[in-house]
Amino acid sequence: MSKRFKGSISIFFLATSFFMMFTTEHTRALGDYILEFIGLRSWTGEYIGTHLTIFYFLPLTVLGLFLVNKYAIRGWGIKGRNVLIIFVVLIIGFTSVTNITAKIIKRNSDGLLSIGFDSESSIISFESEDMKYTEFNANIVMTNYGKEERKFYLTIVSPFPDSEKDMLLNVYKKSGERAIFRLKGNETKTFKIDLDNYDVGKNIHSSVISGEGSIEEIILVDVNSNNKVKLNRNNFFGTELNR
Repeated sequence: MSKRFKGSISIFFLATSFFMMFTTEHTRALGDYILEFIGLRSWTGEYIGTHLTIFYFLPLTVLGLFLVNKYAIRGWGIKGRNVLIIFVVLIIGFTSVTNITAKIIKRNSDGLLSIGFDSESSIISFESEDMKYTEFNANIVMTNYGKEERKFYLTIVSPFPDSEKDMLLNVYKKSGERAIFRLKGNETKTFKIDLDNYDVGKNIHSSVISGEGSIEEIILVDVNSNNKVKLNRNNFFGTELNR
């Protein structure tokens, strides 16, 4: 086995083990999926708390540094600066491939699973008095990666629940019917929910009188099939609730 081959493999191993610990634009850390596939936990909580993936892959990254020093820098004779350049290029390449693959999966997913939810750009604010909303504003950013139009009902999972009754905010027309939302094929749209055009529950039970923050989770119901899909910031691919 040539010195160049050993050196190249060591750099690739270092970049791969390092990349496994970090999230990308559309996915959690790839190491999370690997650990969960073999039955291990990737976080102490449900994607909150301590990120256990780091504890599994950090020793591999340290091993990668040792191998790079032995086989790439000393064995192959490549300069440390060039190792860093190759490392960065590999990380950028891994990230690009991962994001492209995630979009392809969404594009070919069935029904509402083709829709992606941008949690970071989706915000909610409200004020209430005497157990009624006096102000309510929500901007929800979604993208339909598929080619076909999707029609759905929308439920916002409140980031400020005081009880289970206040957790799910169904969006209704002013007439009292469930509001129908649409996304054309390959369309990104911001849905604006306010009390001038919609109702999200006339009476609430929460003692929380005001709040503002990001929307971390929504539930969509297909108008035609009634299939339910949960989209949240930790799962770009979505989860079907009635399967």
